[in-house]
Amino acid sequence: MESRPAQLLHVDHENQILIAERANLIFVINLSPTKSHFGYAAHPFRKETHRLLLDSDAAKFGGHARIDHSFDYPVDEHGIMKIYTTSRTALVFG
Repeated sequence: MESRPAQLLHVDHENQILIAERANLIFVINLSPTKSHFGYAAHPFRKETHRLLLDSDAAKFGGHARIDHSFDYPVDEHGIMKIYTTSRTALVFG
């Protein structure tokens, strides 16, 4: 199965956040050692509800389990998906 190269959607130098999309997956990487962001705006290509598939902050990966996996992430009428991105973590949405 082949997919196109990743598309960089957003680079936030100040907050040290990268957002990319590849093979219908959205990758959110927070490289900040100190800043977590609640309600951070992502602008995915697909304007549909997304589900959190992988969270590097999960307890099974030795993280602090700060992300709630019990709900989906809708994209609003402006094309924005709001997420909680914790410091030093990566999230993958499908």
